[in-house]
Amino acid sequence: MEKTNNTPRGIRNNNPLNIRRTSTQWEGLHPVQADREFCQFIDMKYGYRAAFRLLMKYYRKYGLHSVQAIINRWAPPSDGNATNAYVKQVVNDLAKTAPGGVFIGPTSDIGYITETPMLWIMMVVSMTVVENGQNNINTTALLQGFALAVYDEVR
Repeated sequence: MEKTNNTPRGIRNNNPLNIRRTSTQWEGLHPVQADREFCQFIDMKYGYRAAFRLLMKYYRKYGLHSVQAIINRWAPPSDGNATNAYVKQVVNDLAKTAPGGVFIGPTSDIGYITETPMLWIMMVVSMTVVENGQNNINTTALLQGFALAVYDEVR
């Protein structure tokens, strides 16, 4: 996909979930960080890797086990986000793809990434669409980022 000024910021930055800049030195960060607010990655797979790593940290370290808890931290209302609409969209998207008719509600435990990988992948797909206002999913990069994050987690 050719990136232009009309391309959503998260896609231009290879940072599909719009991870804010911090002191964290993510693998695959672009050597020049021209965006003052959000990380820029050299390849989309590293943006997805960082997103999965952060979401896993939310689950494991902070005990945020539901879509509602995760999104409330990811995109809090205090930052001017439409957090409730964000949660509703992600829950609706997950409900369409939940394995074996599993009910997924805002406060349902989504299970750890190695237990329910499809839910995590679909959650990040949905979050990518919400964050960028359109479906700009690079499926190969998404799966590469997922694999890198899980590899980091299990080694």
